[in-house]
Amino acid sequence: MTHTERQGADFGHFHLTGKDAYDKAIDGPPEFIDPPHLEVVRVVEQGDVVMAELRGTVRRASGGEMRMSNAEVFVMRDGKIAERRAWVIELEENDYR
Repeated sequence: MTHTERQGADFGHFHLTGKDAYDKAIDGPPEFIDPPHLEVVRVVEQGDVVMAELRGTVRRASGGEMRMSNAEVFVMRDGKIAERRAWVIELEENDYR
């Protein structure tokens, strides 16, 4: 992998390689209306790795909204994102479930 390639995984959904594939996928699936409203809970950095914990909502194309808890892990190389790993968990009952 060269420093210009990106890898990304949204666990339970997809794995991507390459900037073009990443750019197309980042807009989100068609069942949601972009952009989501995200709130940063915390950010932790260790060496070349940055982790962000988020919570947010996104409007559904069919009506209503999805509440979610997210985690994003970025591996940096030469000041750019080389890898991204993400977890998105839908919250249906409260802030934890």
